[in-house]
Amino acid sequence: MKKRGCILWGAAAGLLALVALCLAAATLVYMQARNRALESQPLVLIHFPGNHEQVRVGEGVVVHASARSKSGISRVELWADGELLTVRDHPEIGPASPLVLTGRWQTDSRGSHVLLVRAISADGAEGQATVSVEAIGEVEPALGGHLVAEGETIESIAAQYGVDPEELEALNPDLDPGGLAPGYELMVPGGDLAAEEPTAGEDIGDPAPTAGDEPVADGRAPGGPADVAEDMGVPEDWIRHARLAGQPVSLRVEALSLQTDADYEGLHCYIGLAGNPPRWYPDLDGDQATDESFAPLGGGRWDAAEQLAGEQALILTRSDGQPLSLDAACVGIRGSGTDAVELGRLVLEIPHEEWDGVTRRSPEASGEGSFSLEYRVAPADERPHGIPLWLDPSMTAPTDLQLQPRRLGLHWVYRPRGDEEPIDGFRIYLNGMVLWVEPPNSRSTDLPPEWLYPPCGESFVFTVTAFRQGFPDGPESMPAAPVIIEADPERCRPRWIVTFLTLTTYNLGGDGLYEDRSGDVGPAYGFFYANDQQASFDGRNETWGGLGLDHNSEYGVDELTDSATWAGSGPAQFQVELVDGEMLTLGFHIDEENTGRCHDSDDPGCDDLVCEGDVTFLPSLAASEGTIDARAGEGNCAVSYTLVPVVGSPSVESGGGVPLPWLTVEDLAVGEASQVRIHVRNIGVAGWASRDLKVELLRPTAESIAVDTWEDFSLGPGETAILESPLLVADGPVCILLDPDREVAQELDTLEDRGVHSRGPVCMDLPDLVILGVEYDWEAGRGIVTVQNQGEGTLDERTVELNLHPNGGGLAAPPAEHPGITLAPRETAVLTMTAPGGVHSTWFDGYEVTVDPGNEILESDDVNNSFTVPAGNHLELEVGGFQTPYPARNLTEFRILVSADSAGSRPLADWTIQTDEVDPSSCDRHMGCKWTFSGDEYETKFDIAGEEVLRITVYANLERRMQDDLGHTFTWMAAQWDYTAQDNWGAGGEDARNGCTLITEGPGVHRWVLGRYWDYGVTDEDQPWSVTFFLCEDSGGG
Repeated sequence: MKKRGCILWGAAAGLLALVALCLAAATLVYMQARNRALESQPLVLIHFPGNHEQVRVGEGVVVHASARSKSGISRVELWADGELLTVRDHPEIGPASPLVLTGRWQTDSRGSHVLLVRAISADGAEGQATVSVEAIGEVEPALGGHLVAEGETIESIAAQYGVDPEELEALNPDLDPGGLAPGYELMVPGGDLAAEEPTAGEDIGDPAPTAGDEPVADGRAPGGPADVAEDMGVPEDWIRHARLAGQPVSLRVEALSLQTDADYEGLHCYIGLAGNPPRWYPDLDGDQATDESFAPLGGGRWDAAEQLAGEQALILTRSDGQPLSLDAACVGIRGSGTDAVELGRLVLEIPHEEWDGVTRRSPEASGEGSFSLEYRVAPADERPHGIPLWLDPSMTAPTDLQLQPRRLGLHWVYRPRGDEEPIDGFRIYLNGMVLWVEPPNSRSTDLPPEWLYPPCGESFVFTVTAFRQGFPDGPESMPAAPVIIEADPERCRPRWIVTFLTLTTYNLGGDGLYEDRSGDVGPAYGFFYANDQQASFDGRNETWGGLGLDHNSEYGVDELTDSATWAGSGPAQFQVELVDGEMLTLGFHIDEENTGRCHDSDDPGCDDLVCEGDVTFLPSLAASEGTIDARAGEGNCAVSYTLVPVVGSPSVESGGGVPLPWLTVEDLAVGEASQVRIHVRNIGVAGWASRDLKVELLRPTAESIAVDTWEDFSLGPGETAILESPLLVADGPVCILLDPDREVAQELDTLEDRGVHSRGPVCMDLPDLVILGVEYDWEAGRGIVTVQNQGEGTLDERTVELNLHPNGGGLAAPPAEHPGITLAPRETAVLTMTAPGGVHSTWFDGYEVTVDPGNEILESDDVNNSFTVPAGNHLELEVGGFQTPYPARNLTEFRILVSADSAGSRPLADWTIQTDEVDPSSCDRHMGCKWTFSGDEYETKFDIAGEEVLRITVYANLERRMQDDLGHTFTWMAAQWDYTAQDNWGAGGEDARNGCTLITEGPGVHRWVLGRYWDYGVTDEDQPWSVTFFLCEDSGGG
């Protein structure tokens, strides 16, 4: 028994141990899951309103909250007193952190209210924050709608609701003074009737704008899980190749050095280019049968430059745009010339993007031994841009390299030996990259501030070497002991300054309510935000009404947020720091206050959303600018902003390489004296710091015209500059090349590692000035000329001259000069020329106006600068008659207006004819009535100038309204036509026997029908209102 008891106790102990182990395992799994959930649980912050903050009953409150999570936020919800108000799902690019939510809340009940914001992370974890808000103040009396019945008056309705008629009129300012119409909806105060819901079809103004469909909770009230968000996608940037394949190009192919796997007694190679048979190199004596060898440099390096670089480079021309083939097989010699070691064969296909003069190292070829080749390919007329052939330990190296933070630069010491050859300069290196070259007498160089702040976990290493120039670049000293700048853990995260600049409004819509405020919409209130920071404004004011916003206007954001008038909270400028993986959200939210009942969200007294918008993105480390367009709301508006990295924060991401400048030509224009005006922008992430900037002027054929240098030029990231020089003058289409000798390393050079040849000239687009039209202003005594730039280039601050030449020996107008004219492509300008009426009258035979008569402005087309105004004419106009329908024979008044129009209007005739005062020539119930005139009853003779338009307007006015059998109603009719010199102003020749009046056909006869009347009880034909007049050339003069 004792032994059995021990066994039982052992089994029980084992079972307990197993249970304990299972519990421990379960606890471990639970704790790991709990830790993962805690790590991804969103951090939710409600930035406005604050906890226990007081708001007024009926006053709109804009809620501003943000949520963060390591896995990103997929959804944010705003709840008020258990009711879901607003939902913000993740942006299209995927889960974002932080995700910002803005929404409006408004209550009509006093007391405490709970606002809750719930966020759901991409992996389903939830987090929330709540604030308690106390609503104070009196509840506004409810307003209802009363449909006016037949016989009701304002007095009877006021008595029904127990108010004075004046109070009812104040609630309904748009009442018709003529009385109440049955069916009209009247706003009434208080009482049971007022508390009723609006009836179907009730017009309470435009509906409140919404950001989309009614928000739906994510499965359950706060605390429920969310769906997994989509993966984030980032669009690529595409860079266009600057050099196109297929253009004929003469190439210089250079072999600079060879590296073998071991030292050999001798080395020669068989090299072939572009499919040509290989040749033995070196070949100093020109005899392929002679054994010759490259000179050894030690350490397995061989001097190939003496035979295959500089003046000995291989030159060939390619025009097919195909890659250049290079075939090399090298042989090492051992055993006093008796042992030939095959080192392998190297076959390269060099694409045209690498014909750029950059030194490259080939892959290693192997056989019995191995070798690699250092080479470069460049246009034959381009200067080499390679690395030095060798490091020369015998050269004196710079020493005592130090960083000078105050001056923001490097300083070094250089003390060469007395018997040492002079150097050609110093190379400045950053992380192994040549930045630029300083002259031999220099001992310091300036640095851009971006190079003092490496990204987290990285460092910037500066050093300096001395060099001598040669082919290709000569020897170089050992580098100075480096200066190393480590990332500061406290400052290595990038930071930006966000500045909101302007609010531009377009059509802001409207709710049909007109509160006591200024502007088209309002009173307006809202805020601008960057992640969890905001600047607000509030145009609501109980004393004097409030401030609103106007349609189609522009406001400075600081004029709102930094204004006491708008109750602003302060400047809309924020410093933003993003931790790893966080996104930046910029946005705005603007509401307008309404008055009256607000029990339900669609009640007319509830505040309305005017417009809101936001953008979420990962900002670049270069200065940028942008615009946020409205994504919701009835109104349409946009907000502009700038984003500038804070001085002292990194300008590149970790692993992003060395921050470099990148100078680009944004625009080219020709200024006065034909000087080229160059608009330059630094789109890189580092400044161009006190370096000489060479600028070369070329023709589109690549022929160099001139080179000028801007000494100690500086341009920070995102900054622009305009360069002009008397040396850079354009006498035709030109191109500009910045830093033609590549003296400063730029960000675009790093693109060449990806096969993109990015350095190239930028060629000018030229303007083309064309005169669209010429008018004459008789009152002001001046010609008005409309000029358009039809070219692709911009006319930039140029003096535009106009010249005029009469055709018939008239008096010439003085030339007119208009300075400071700027015209972008397709833009127009209205220019003037002084020309008194007496001078203009001598131009009756026509004249020609020319823009830029001296060709002072460089244009893409110089032959289209003139505009011809045709000769004038002597004309005669006579009214031949008119016709009316029979029922209108005594009811119609005709009025005929004649004028010569250009920049102004010159009256020529104004006739009014009453049909009941003139006997008709014929009148028939079936055909209508006609009046015919002859002689000079309604006649005018006049001169008209070539730039004038003959405008004739005819009105037919009826004494009372008429309606025909087709239901057409007639009260008045009108017709107008403009005749120009191109059609001889509608005139024909004068009849030699009958004169102008009795012409029966031809271009001078005009019959206008103003309207048609149908009376089927009388005839199947219509009876028109019509006018007939004659225009002819007056042979006797005007």
